[in-house]
Amino acid sequence: MVLVSFVLSGGAGCDRIVALAGLEPPPAVPEPGSALDEPEAPQRARLAAVLVQFVAGRSEPGADKYGEDRLRAAAVFADIDRRDADFVGDLVGVSPARTLPSQPDTCVRVAEPLQGDNPPPLRPRAWVQLLDIGNVELRAGTMRLPLRVKLLPNLVAGARGIRYDLDVDRGRAFLGHGALELLTTGGDGVPALQAKVQVPRPVRISQVGGVLVRGGTVALPVAERDLVVQWGSVDGTADLELRLGSEQPGAIGWLRCRLLDDGEFRVPAGLLAELPPRSAERPWLLTVVRSRRAALPEFSGLPWLVALSDATRIH
Repeated sequence: MVLVSFVLSGGAGCDRIVALAGLEPPPAVPEPGSALDEPEAPQRARLAAVLVQFVAGRSEPGADKYGEDRLRAAAVFADIDRRDADFVGDLVGVSPARTLPSQPDTCVRVAEPLQGDNPPPLRPRAWVQLLDIGNVELRAGTMRLPLRVKLLPNLVAGARGIRYDLDVDRGRAFLGHGALELLTTGGDGVPALQAKVQVPRPVRISQVGGVLVRGGTVALPVAERDLVVQWGSVDGTADLELRLGSEQPGAIGWLRCRLLDDGEFRVPAGLLAELPPRSAERPWLLTVVRSRRAALPEFSGLPWLVALSDATRIH
């Protein structure tokens, strides 16, 4: 058999050979200075990111007593290029869903977990205006919690405006009414809003590696085997996620796992071997998060995330 190859250098002859072969001609190369060289025009949209997070009480490093249950909230409402949706999420500490596996009971490695108090790692493509939509309030039954306004004039280059924040202790009672409402008075061209979401069941890590969790910590022998994580109540209507890694500065290689909410998950030993070594001075942080998303009027997608989490340190 003889192989014959042709080198097509362009021109009318090249186009004719391509046509005879039944192939599509190659796309034309734009001339310098043509319209194809111009940057893509911004695609302006109203995007929001609202995080309401309940963190179960646990012992903190160096603390002598058990921490109080804490309710935190952060919200931004933006006039922005719609391609910068991840940037809006970064402003309130919402981990991008794209870094989670699509199948339940599977894990992926990520460089590090997203920290809501850190500056966003992404730079917006176009100017970002964080909107002032008036007063923002959370309601549960007869209980009300107003969010504070925090001015962010120099957060990052190309963005300015305000963020709404809330941080209170002993928030468990606030989440015991089943439904949570978000209300705003309106502003910056956005009318008054009202939205409701059903709060997921609280999640509590009960055992790690067959050992009961006490005081937010668990001590395990170093072993080359799967790590079995167990939790209490099950809620089949919400999403469940596991995060595992080291909080030490410079430690990379966290795990994010999408879980089937059946009360138990086994982290494969092969993935554990890729994490930084653990010890009493450098424990792993294990967090289980149960969450649900909801829509907000006037804003696209499902920007409201209600998350209930529990954590323990493994050494």
